[in-house]
Amino acid sequence: MKNSLALLLLLAASTCLVQGQSDEDRLASYLLRRLGKTGSIARPIAPGNGSQAVDLSLGLSLLRVASLKESSAEMDVWIQMFWKDPRLSWDPAEFGGLSQIALPSNLLWIPDVRPFHAGNYIPDRVSPVRVVAMSSSDVIYVLPARLRAPCDRLRNKSMSCRPVLGSWVYSGLLLNATLSSSPFNIADFEPLAGWEVARATAKRVETYYDCCPEPYISIKYSLVLDKKRKGKDGKGKGRPRGEEDDD
Repeated sequence: MKNSLALLLLLAASTCLVQGQSDEDRLASYLLRRLGKTGSIARPIAPGNGSQAVDLSLGLSLLRVASLKESSAEMDVWIQMFWKDPRLSWDPAEFGGLSQIALPSNLLWIPDVRPFHAGNYIPDRVSPVRVVAMSSSDVIYVLPARLRAPCDRLRNKSMSCRPVLGSWVYSGLLLNATLSSSPFNIADFEPLAGWEVARATAKRVETYYDCCPEPYISIKYSLVLDKKRKGKDGKGKGRPRGEEDDD
C-alpha cells in the first residue's frame, strides 16, 4: 500500500513538472536530446553519408571602419552564416506553435569560418553568440567581429581593402561555402569621415593546393573607399561620374 501511494505521488509530481515547463523549455530539451552527447560536434549530415558536403551560405555586413591606414583597415562586421541541420527540426504544433528557438552556439556544430589573413580576426568581446534554429532545420548564426584586412592605395587616391573568409579546415567537399543573397551588405554602414563607399563586392573562389586534390573555398570581399573632395561650399564631393578604379 505504501509503495503504491509513493508511486502515485511520484507520478503526480512528474506530471506537475512537465505541465510546468514552458513550450520553449520542452523544445530545448527535445532538441538537445536529438543532438546527443557527441552529435553536437559532428557535421550535420545524414547517417552513413560522410562524404556529403554541408551547404553554407555566407554573408558579411559592414558596420564601421574603425581604423584606416595605408596598408590595412580594421572593420567592425557581422559575419552571417546560414546552413541546415536535420537534427534541429520539429513540428511547431507540438510545441505551442514555436517555429524558432535561440540555442547556445557551443552545443552544436558551427562552421569554422575565419579570415585567411593570419591573426587578423578579433571576435567581439561579448557573451557567446547564440544561434537561431528554425523548425525547418535552417540555422542562422550572426557573429559580431572585427576584421583587419590588407589595403592598397589606388592611383586615384581611393583605398581598396580585401578581407577574405573561408573554412579553416574543411575542404569544399565537406563544407560548400556560397554567397548569400546579400553577400556584402553596407546598408548599416556608419559613414567614415572624409571617405565614402564606392564599391562593395564579393566573389566565391575555389583554390587547389599542391598537397591536396580537393578544392578549398573562400569568399573574397572588395571594399573601395573614395576620398571625398571639398567643393566650393566646403562640403565633401565624391569622385566625378565616369572615373574608374584600378583593381
